[in-house]
Amino acid sequence: MSSEGYRDSFIKSKELMKVTTINIRLRALRAFYNFLFKNKVIEVNPMKNIKLLRDRQKTIETLDDREIEKLIAVMRKQKSFVSFRDEVILLVFLDTGIRLSELVGIEVEDIRGNTVIIRKTKNSFERTVYLSEITQEQVKRYIKIRGQVETESLFINRDEGELNPHSIQTRFTKYGSQAQISKRVSPHTFRHTMAKRMIMSGIDAFSLMYLLGHTDITVTKRYVNLWGTDLEKKHKAYGALKGLKL
Repeated sequence: MSSEGYRDSFIKSKELMKVTTINIRLRALRAFYNFLFKNKVIEVNPMKNIKLLRDRQKTIETLDDREIEKLIAVMRKQKSFVSFRDEVILLVFLDTGIRLSELVGIEVEDIRGNTVIIRKTKNSFERTVYLSEITQEQVKRYIKIRGQVETESLFINRDEGELNPHSIQTRFTKYGSQAQISKRVSPHTFRHTMAKRMIMSGIDAFSLMYLLGHTDITVTKRYVNLWGTDLEKKHKAYGALKGLKL
């Protein structure tokens, strides 16, 4: 296939997959054919002039401290098992940055002190994420209240069955409305919020990549670039030479 043919096939794929996914595959193909060409296995590199597709940069919304506090206040006001469960779910989302599909896949035995084993992942690779002391305590309380039920799933519905992912999204949308938050309140927003807060705290891109379960560092680096101005302010406040009398 000619280089134009490769390009056209990937452009047509835009209707079926995200630009980010296409670019990940393009990078893999370029690395493969560059290796073959370098080692003289092939005479012509079909990927030589293939460029990555341009992706329209979308605004990524995150929640600030006040908005998170307002969400929790709304949940606590309802004083029910479901609202307490949702509060714990929110804390887990913000602590770990896991996806909604990963959250519903957590079983009670996957909670091990301050760690959570994420088994049902997007890329089929298990990983470990971590809980803060506050979240640990709330998870312990939740498990005690949850009691013994037939399903092994950590988070259950009011009928003691497995949670429906759509119902979680619906409930958080409702909480956002009740808290008068104009931004989209969703598991994905919590994931972005966790990423930003971790970056602001100084985490490196590779560690964040692992925690979020990304398979390509490019996606993670996008977060770092998005909040680069915030990092600049943090560097001015906490730079290594801050306070030295030189």
